[in-house]
Amino acid sequence: MRRSIDIVRKSARKRTPPTPSLIKEGAKGEFYRRWKVWPWVAAAAALLIIAALGFVLLPHAAITVRARSEPVTRDLEIRVSTEQVAADSARLVVPGRLVADEISGSKTVAATGARNIGQKASGFVYIYNFSKTTLILKKDTTTLTAAGRKYFFTQDAPGIRPTALLGLENQEVDPTSLTAPVPVVAEAPGEEYNLGASARLEIQNEAFGSNPKTLYAVTTDDGLRGGSTKEIKIIRDEDIKKGYESLAAELSAKAREKFDGFLETEVTDPATTGVAGQEAAEFTVSGKLKVRGLAFSRDDVLAVARARASRLLPPQKELLAEENQRLQAVFREANLGDGRGTLAVHYEGEIVYRLDSEELLTKVRGRTPAEISEILLSRPEIADVQVELRPFWVKKAPKWGKNITIDTR
Repeated sequence: MRRSIDIVRKSARKRTPPTPSLIKEGAKGEFYRRWKVWPWVAAAAALLIIAALGFVLLPHAAITVRARSEPVTRDLEIRVSTEQVAADSARLVVPGRLVADEISGSKTVAATGARNIGQKASGFVYIYNFSKTTLILKKDTTTLTAAGRKYFFTQDAPGIRPTALLGLENQEVDPTSLTAPVPVVAEAPGEEYNLGASARLEIQNEAFGSNPKTLYAVTTDDGLRGGSTKEIKIIRDEDIKKGYESLAAELSAKAREKFDGFLETEVTDPATTGVAGQEAAEFTVSGKLKVRGLAFSRDDVLAVARARASRLLPPQKELLAEENQRLQAVFREANLGDGRGTLAVHYEGEIVYRLDSEELLTKVRGRTPAEISEILLSRPEIADVQVELRPFWVKKAPKWGKNITIDTR
């Protein structure tokens, strides 16, 4: 069986042209499909641009570098002269000026003395005389003591006959042999002078002397009573003296607040509202302080000391600011008549290395914090390094120098 195949050229094929409506609908669909894709493409491109800018602009390194420092001291003799116009560090001389002033003041001083104005203990005592001689005890020449406290007769005690004993074994005192009790009074007021019944007192007399076994006294059954304590404050001579000394010190301190220099002071017109022995809790002293001296400017001395301390420093070192230094300046000698003097000056400061931020910047670009610390700390002029990278994902310092901050403290 034979198959028949008709072959027709492509050009001879019959094409059916699309209808206008189909053309329109196909183009429109294609347009809508492309319109929906473009926003996503734009968003992706924007994210890529932002990410690229973030990795270039956001990374930042903050590096704090602390320079090594060392102390420096200088001991100088600096002359002060009223003929000098300006401080001269080469000749070690600063301007001076003569000063004269008068400062008045007063001060309240607490009294430290005390006086007991309480009552004195008093009572009667029996005199025991085993001397076998009748005694006459004068009140002005006789002292009685008990526990270290003194008592006195209020009247003479004449006719103190010998004291008799009863029995041969017990040797008890015969009460009928005792003379009438003698009145006594304590030396000073105070409760500590009170004594109970039958308290023993030793007797010392200028003529008889002291023999406790032979001559002594014993209080009656009533003892010595009535002693009381009542203290009041009184002014002592020492209080007045210390008051003037304290006032002079305060006025001198005020004078030194006004003048730096050598000062001669004299207190005049002293006065006080109290006298020694006066009852008072406090009193006031007043007076004037006359001041003469040779003054100088501390800033001038400091400038000279700093200049001398900086004179031999190498270029890579410098003195720190003035708040990191101490200065002591005391007159070794002064002559107010000539307007001249010599200061003994002790200066303490701190030297620090100079650091070049631009030079350090070239060493840290693109380095990790560990590398930065190792590189910088290997330099003898650097004492400490602190590195902070931002944002958190950054692991190395940027290579762009504008994103690196170096603080040389």
